[in-house]
Amino acid sequence: MEEIKRIVKQTHEDYKVFAKNIENIQNEGIGKLENVWNKVQSFSKKIIPKSIEDVNKHCTKDGKNMEQLFLDLVKSHTKQFKNMYEVDLHHIETQDGYILSCFRLENTEVSGQDTKPAVLLQHGLCDNSFSWVINGIENALAYQLADAGYQVYMNNTRMNGVSMKHKTFSRHSNYVWKFGFQHMAAFDIPAVVNYITETTGLETISYVGHSQGTTQMFANLCLKEEKRSVAAKINCYIALAPVLFVGKVNQIALKSMAKIKFDDLLLKTGLYIFSPTADIQRKLVQPFMKNKLIKKGSVSFVDFFEGSTMDPEMLPVYTKYLGAPTSIYNLRSWANGIRTGKFLKYDYGKKQNQVVYKQKDPVEYDLESLKNCGVPIYLYSGSKDILADPKDVKQLELTLDNCCMDHRITKHYGHLDYTLGSTVKEELYGEIVVTLNQYNGIFD
Repeated sequence: MEEIKRIVKQTHEDYKVFAKNIENIQNEGIGKLENVWNKVQSFSKKIIPKSIEDVNKHCTKDGKNMEQLFLDLVKSHTKQFKNMYEVDLHHIETQDGYILSCFRLENTEVSGQDTKPAVLLQHGLCDNSFSWVINGIENALAYQLADAGYQVYMNNTRMNGVSMKHKTFSRHSNYVWKFGFQHMAAFDIPAVVNYITETTGLETISYVGHSQGTTQMFANLCLKEEKRSVAAKINCYIALAPVLFVGKVNQIALKSMAKIKFDDLLLKTGLYIFSPTADIQRKLVQPFMKNKLIKKGSVSFVDFFEGSTMDPEMLPVYTKYLGAPTSIYNLRSWANGIRTGKFLKYDYGKKQNQVVYKQKDPVEYDLESLKNCGVPIYLYSGSKDILADPKDVKQLELTLDNCCMDHRITKHYGHLDYTLGSTVKEELYGEIVVTLNQYNGIFD
């Protein structure tokens, strides 16, 4: 246990990043950061190649690519049960050319309908499909659903370290990193949902999202007029740590970085890849630490770990498999949400926004379409969540109106407890399975 405590403490130190003192910004202005910004620019020539190296590291661990590591992890969990569990990999192409890696898990010894119902699990920001299985057969949600008689599909969002291919461009191309969660909503979600229904022959499936995985579906359900909505194919939607509005996020570092538009500063350097596990991100912000307006804040895996229901002894396992890259443009999408408190479409930049939206700023999603989508939605949120802030989730609940069938608040849960918590199986997973069964014709 002492070694675990040492790892936690060291990890916390390693993951420290800058936070802007908001009161000082307001009192003294942002202009004084100009000299610091000049120093950041000088880093850019070193940073960009280094960020590409880090992406390469994300694609392979222990000499294996992430797809094979996932298959191996599941097989290591299930080897004692011989041929009881079946896991396979599906590659799904989106309309804009990304190749998504989607895994399917099934307990072959559970019988039932001629075609088992299917459920799609979608992970969150800077995460991957490992979250759904990493806690093993006894505790992970994917296994609980497979044991309940479901075909369990676990998709990986574009460029997350597992899904790293495009039909035309290399993963090192700037082009493939120009996306936000809005593109996942408009292209990834329809591609995967349509693939599952066409492959299985099912008319509808269930959907379980966590964090940004909920955002993608909320955004998709707003796209009725664009005919990209998958509402007609979703019989039930479980939203874990749901995120649509983020204007009330009170995490000091995130709020501060959004306020000074740090996302824009990163893009101006030519850096377009964000990796939560790379020391290059820390090197980038080191010059800011010397400015008198800056104070230290922390955004780390350990910040989510402390005070949660997660098992400290699992930390080395989590840090090995979890944590995934994303696009700086995607971070800008989130920063815009924090700055405005609105649920906005993709920000192309002022000039292109004028072409696409007829105004310089991105427009809001059509929340009326979401409210009238007809999909039964169940919200699960935690009072200690630093990203899905309770005030933002309450605003979401009111926005959904009659579509929100239930909102279960767990007082002692933080953001990651819904996928990695040590008590979530006993406290929530059974209830989730019962809810899904109601919409999939499974009765005890």
